[in-house]
Amino acid sequence: MVLGALFILGALALFTSNQLDDFNAKVAAAQVVESLDSDNTVINGNEYIGVLSIETLGLELPIMAECSYEKLETAPCCYSGSVESGDLVIAGHNYTSNFGEIYNLQPGDAVVFTDVYSNETVYEVAEIEYLEPTQVQEMVESDYPLTLYTCTYGAAKRVTVRCVLAGE
Repeated sequence: MVLGALFILGALALFTSNQLDDFNAKVAAAQVVESLDSDNTVINGNEYIGVLSIETLGLELPIMAECSYEKLETAPCCYSGSVESGDLVIAGHNYTSNFGEIYNLQPGDAVVFTDVYSNETVYEVAEIEYLEPTQVQEMVESDYPLTLYTCTYGAAKRVTVRCVLAGE
């Protein structure tokens, strides 16, 4: 029974830690979105390229210019590509306040990227697929101008949202 109680306490501690990380990321993202503009692209030592808005999920998230696991704990990151080259791939953590709910998106849902110069590009969800963690090439080499992805819980798969330019 003692061992069972220890496992329950450990699970509660992990859950609490994850919830705290999610909350801190949400607060940090909101502060960055408020401060971000063409004159202020580096905040707290991180460079940002713009803001991603997904109204369906109630998300407005700053997007970092470079990707690392440490940076993903703060905000989604540009994994590869760009808006200009038509192959932007954005990675986000699976926090609820981040990309944790993107699997709920439906074809036709709007996704808006606004760069730091206030240029807005409107996309719509075309499809959602699940890729293996090893399918990096398939993730970055697609015909879609925008790809969003995050890990499933347990990191067994990557939830991958493919978007096209709105109206295409």
